[in-house]
Amino acid sequence: MGMELFAFSFAISLVSFFVATVIVEVVMCIFMPSPPWKKSAAQQVFVSLLGMIFSFFSCIALVVIRAFTSLLRWWLLLFLLFTGFSCIYVTYTEYPSLWVGFIEFYNFNLGPYIQQRLILPLNILDLFFKGVVPLWDSFWWFFKALSAQGLFPILVNELKTVMDISMAFIQFLRHLMEALFSFGTSFLCTGSACLYPESRVLDLLTCLGDVRQLVTHGLKLIQVICGTLAAPFDIITFPLLDPNFASFIHNTVNGVIHLFFVLPQVTVERCQLKTGDSFSILLCTPDFSPVFHFFLAGMNSLGLTVDNWLNMAFVIIQQLVVGRPMACSSVDTGMIPDIVKNTPLFAGLPTVVVGLTDWLYAVTDGKNAMYMGSSDADTKIQAWPYAMDISLGVAAVTYSNTHDLDVSALSEGKTSGSMQTTSMMACNCSDTSDGIKILCAILPMTGKHPVLFWFVI
Repeated sequence: MGMELFAFSFAISLVSFFVATVIVEVVMCIFMPSPPWKKSAAQQVFVSLLGMIFSFFSCIALVVIRAFTSLLRWWLLLFLLFTGFSCIYVTYTEYPSLWVGFIEFYNFNLGPYIQQRLILPLNILDLFFKGVVPLWDSFWWFFKALSAQGLFPILVNELKTVMDISMAFIQFLRHLMEALFSFGTSFLCTGSACLYPESRVLDLLTCLGDVRQLVTHGLKLIQVICGTLAAPFDIITFPLLDPNFASFIHNTVNGVIHLFFVLPQVTVERCQLKTGDSFSILLCTPDFSPVFHFFLAGMNSLGLTVDNWLNMAFVIIQQLVVGRPMACSSVDTGMIPDIVKNTPLFAGLPTVVVGLTDWLYAVTDGKNAMYMGSSDADTKIQAWPYAMDISLGVAAVTYSNTHDLDVSALSEGKTSGSMQTTSMMACNCSDTSDGIKILCAILPMTGKHPVLFWFVI
């Protein structure tokens, strides 16, 4: 024990002597002649030493002040408690009539008010929660048990379907953002570029296509989780799977957008082009035809959606009742409808079918052309200016950005939009004395004059 005390005191002595030596050297370097670098170092050490001393004393002062404030806070609390209980004791022993009067006032005035306004509502809430809390606890117990023992293992086994649902949802958000951005930037136009309202169409069909994929994968997951609920969910979610319902949403929303946002801008831009002649009033008159086309297409698609929904619900219910799937009759899978087969327009000549857009195709023999949409009830016939050689091929091309709107059964009221391939291009070759003469023509669906161009090789 004596060695430890000696070592401890010896170490403290060495440290003290070292610190004293440093302090003396610093003071001598500052106040006595010495090299500049040594004087600068001594000044820095002196400043650091002063800062350490002040920090040490400030820490001690801070500890003392905080201890004093803590004690003062507790003493103040104890003083308030002592004072309060002292007042209660003195008034209770010396002036009991004061307490009796207060109790009578509470029983006759304040007590009934608190009973009616506070205690009674709390009792009613207590009765309500006594009945609801067990149901809530039972629900959460059932939900946790179902998730841990049933739903989670199924989701692990059907991880691919869950990933497909996630990817479909991500694609939906991406396409929705792209559609909103494209629709917003379409308003950044000036002059005659703003006269085509059909160029400002909010593309909801692509987004609803992602919703269709999302619902499809969700129904697959429901089939795995609980097959009994598959049929009701099939009936309920069928409109989301029908492209006609997507067309109804797309056209109806765009009709409202055109009515309140696009139509005013187009009318103002067109009115600025007036020249003061008799047609000026027409230029300043709103053109409601795009709005009419969109709403008409939406109502048409809604009717098809309801029709398909009822038919599908009947088939699903019949399958549940009978127990076997309904047999469907075979249909003609050919592209050319009966109206083309029976018409003498082509007179038995070879024809070619040209796919133009998602809803439009055409049949031509090089002399005449018949445009057809998804419905066989309506067609549009055009004639080539010269006989074209269809063996060289017929191409679907874009003639101009006329933004044609067709509300006939040819396109089921769908708008062709900007720069769509609603025209055909064909050529023929002839051998002349100047060389090979190639004559080509573009035949639009809209009934305009064909565009001809030729060159000689």
